[in-house]
Amino acid sequence: MLNPKSMNRIAHVDGLRAVAVLSVLAYHLGFTATPGGFVGVDVFFVISGYVITRMLRKDIDQRRFSFVHFYAGRARRLLPALFVTIALTAIAAGMIMTPAHLQEFAGSVVSAVLGWSNIFFWSKAGYFDAAANTRPLLHTWTLSVEWQFYVIWPAFLLAALAVRKAWFAPTAIALAALVSLAGSIYFQNDPTTIFYQMPFRIFEFAIGALILWIPKVRGQLLGDIATAAGLVLIGYAIAAYSDQTVFPSYNALPPAIGGALVIWGAERGALGWIVANPVAAYLGRISYSTYLIHWPLIICYSYTQFRALSVPEAWAIGGLSIVLGAAMYHWIELPFWKGALSRMPGWRGPLVSAVAALLLIAPAIHALGDGWSWRLSEAARLQAGNATQFHLDPYGGAGFDVNLLTRLGEGEPKLTVAGDSHALQFAYGLATTLAERHAGAIALFDHGCFIAP
Repeated sequence: MLNPKSMNRIAHVDGLRAVAVLSVLAYHLGFTATPGGFVGVDVFFVISGYVITRMLRKDIDQRRFSFVHFYAGRARRLLPALFVTIALTAIAAGMIMTPAHLQEFAGSVVSAVLGWSNIFFWSKAGYFDAAANTRPLLHTWTLSVEWQFYVIWPAFLLAALAVRKAWFAPTAIALAALVSLAGSIYFQNDPTTIFYQMPFRIFEFAIGALILWIPKVRGQLLGDIATAAGLVLIGYAIAAYSDQTVFPSYNALPPAIGGALVIWGAERGALGWIVANPVAAYLGRISYSTYLIHWPLIICYSYTQFRALSVPEAWAIGGLSIVLGAAMYHWIELPFWKGALSRMPGWRGPLVSAVAALLLIAPAIHALGDGWSWRLSEAARLQAGNATQFHLDPYGGAGFDVNLLTRLGEGEPKLTVAGDSHALQFAYGLATTLAERHAGAIALFDHGCFIAP
């Protein structure tokens, strides 16, 4: 087994990863004590900003930085576990999903492999978009944000460090953070965009990066104060935030600053043991694979149950996520990252990655056509062939005009009906009843509207 020290692991940073992944896990499993557990993702972004900038700065200062080396390293680190997760999820999705849901899943596979999941799911957000519980790769939006950060950050940092003024690089990073945060606040009336799009997350990565320009904490007391304050800020967000919280915007600052304080302070002081102890550090090391596998487990199981998870089921899936995360870490991540498979010569690494990506994308593109309806019986295919029409046929508003004045029933209109699809569903029943009584009504319907006072 590889020694964490030989891999340049930092115990308290790994422990902070454990806090982040466990908060996300608890949130997705529906535990009521963690309504804001989604902020674990923001803590991950801060950690990434710190770790990636630390690595890049060291290589740039030693004049050994290479874009090829950087991106190859990131690919070895992230792609194997991601591709295995996608493959396992695709097998499960092919067994349980309806054609319509499998079509969207296929699109998410292509997006996850190519690194634009955040854009894919952002484009799907809308009035009639599928619920999150039909999207087992929804969580890969965070990885796409990471990859897009990797695209711009090395060049940005290389340019900033090229200016031989000690103050220039941290000032440039701080300005980038302020612009990103200002945009996140300014566009908070478009919550889907600021949630999914990388430019509105840059400030979280930048907060992590700026730690490297802050003098190292001196003294145990200051380290303990910083660690305690950081954990309190993260804990506050986990306990106080909810799905109704405008996010990220300014609400991302407490968990982001909290994460930065823990990274800075836990290196010194007794409280650092909270995140640097062996159990927390190990959970942090397996956090990437745990994060990858937990959401497909939740979605694929829930998809077959047609209900929310019970408490025992939530605990069981949470435990299974950690066990599978550990297995993937040791058998998938490490061999490709630091083990024998990481030393494939020359062109073999990129070739293996390209072949693996193609093996995932090719069947996904094929499934985009009709969601592999051949899996269904003939009767089921007739229903699934046009799912929208299947649901519209018995709908009470089928066949009635929309956005036009409509006569219902027979005889002189003595009633006016106006409303959206909730009103339209009564059109057939109302028209039939009015006709039987030789009465009439004037109606005006439109989808997704509201009636002005």
